[in-house]
Order: sequence, then structure tokens, then C-alpha cells
Amino acid sequence: MTTHHSLPVYTHPIEERFTVMTTRQGMIVRTIGQGPALMLFHGGRGSWAHWLRNIDELSQHYTLYLPDLPSFGQSGTIPKETSMDDYISHVIEMIKEVFPDNQPFYLAGFSFGGMTAAGVASQLGPQVLRLSLLGPAGFRKGLSKPEGALSLHEGMTLDEERAVHKNNLIVMQFAQPETACEDTITIQHYNIKYARFNSLKPSFLCSLDDYLKDVTSPLQIILANQDAYMAVGKEESVARLQRIQPTMRMDYIEGAGHWAQYEAPETYNKLLLDFLET
Repeated sequence: MTTHHSLPVYTHPIEERFTVMTTRQGMIVRTIGQGPALMLFHGGRGSWAHWLRNIDELSQHYTLYLPDLPSFGQSGTIPKETSMDDYISHVIEMIKEVFPDNQPFYLAGFSFGGMTAAGVASQLGPQVLRLSLLGPAGFRKGLSKPEGALSLHEGMTLDEERAVHKNNLIVMQFAQPETACEDTITIQHYNIKYARFNSLKPSFLCSLDDYLKDVTSPLQIILANQDAYMAVGKEESVARLQRIQPTMRMDYIEGAGHWAQYEAPETYNKLLLDFLET
């Protein structure tokens, strides 16, 4: 894995409170808080900053572990042709280093990070105490970009790139347009600029089913009612996953889009904490 420690860091005052470790593979893992271990996997084309609005509350109850997944943020780069199963193997190597001797931990994942978390839990068994997935990738077959999404291209100015990010945040990530404020656009610009793995390809497949078949941890799935990625076939997909995991807990967030833990942090935190502490 090629390391990218020279990448510019998305800076935020909370960074001063993190303990940061670099694994042997070159993955960056930030730690903050007190209590039992809770690892949070960000979404595709993302970084630890996907959880920015959740950290203060969750860290009062748990010791949070916030990795930049392989080829995202400041973590090292893996080959672009890496399969999803091999990608998960890289993540498990990180976990073995962070939690040696099968130390148990709680695990939550968002979008692509949700599918990754399911794959991890399917292999680690009881080491994952509970598994919570928010808007997980692989949720339904035939997933595609929402209508109205724009693409970046060579030669764009910074202002033009930020305009694309604002449009896409409103179209793909949020139910309330005002959530795509200047600070949020800065996070998105950083995340997209340093995304070096095509998470869309596995996200548009339906591999979540295969992973969930082997998950033995108590499972929660959280969906936002205005998630553009879940707008079609939601009921059929929920029914399908309930056949695979009959005891799973389903929760819903009203008035939020895909990046719901950022748009509705209080609601998300409450649902997650209730599940972890039940």
C-alpha cells in the first residue's frame, strides 16, 4: 500500500483532540472519546469527516475509532483494480492491528462503508459486538447516480469545482439544500479530491446480501426517508434483507437525505446509541 502522508489535511479544531495512529499498511486511524470501542466507517469518496457532526455526542459514550479507509483521505493507496473482497481483507488487517487478540468492538458504517462493515462483520463473527449500517451500499440492485448529478472535468477553476460539489450535495446527499453550506462544500472538495478507489462500482452491485448471510452480530439498518439512492425499490429491498436477517432492527430518519448522520446528527446519534445500548 502506497502511503500519502503528504496529502493536505482537512483541518478542523476537533483534530487537536484526536490521537492518530498509522498502521503498518499506511492506514490512518483517529481515536477520541471514552468507553467501549466503536469503529466508524465513512462512505465512498469520503473520509473521517463524514462523522464530523457525530463525534462530540458519540465520544461521550464510546471510544471512537475513525479510520480513513484504503485509498481515501490520508490513508495509503491500494491498486484501483482491487476487488471488494480484497478491499475488505485490507480493512481487516487494519482491525487486527488496532484491536489485537480479537478484542471485541462495535462497528457502524455509512454507504460504501456500510457494505464494507458488513463484509468485515461476516468474517470477524463475535468480535463485532453489534453492527449498524446507515444507507448501506449494495442495498438494492440496479442502483445508479440520482438524476441531476454533475461531473468534474479537467481545467475547472476552484469556484467551478465547488459549484459542482454544491449541486451534487443537494442532488445526491441532502434533503435540505441549506445543509450544503460553505463548510460542507469544503469537506466534500477534500474528500473527492483524495478519493483514489472507485467505490461506485461495488456500491452499484448487490453484494450486501452475500455479506449479511454470514453476519452473526445483532444488526441495525438505518434509512433516511429522502435518500435519493434508496428512492426506488426500498420496500422490496427491506423485505429481501429481512428474509436474510429476520431479527435485524430497521430504523428510519425523517427529513434527511443519504448523508443523514451529517444532516440529522441528533436523530442518527439517538438511533445508534439506542441500538448499541439495548
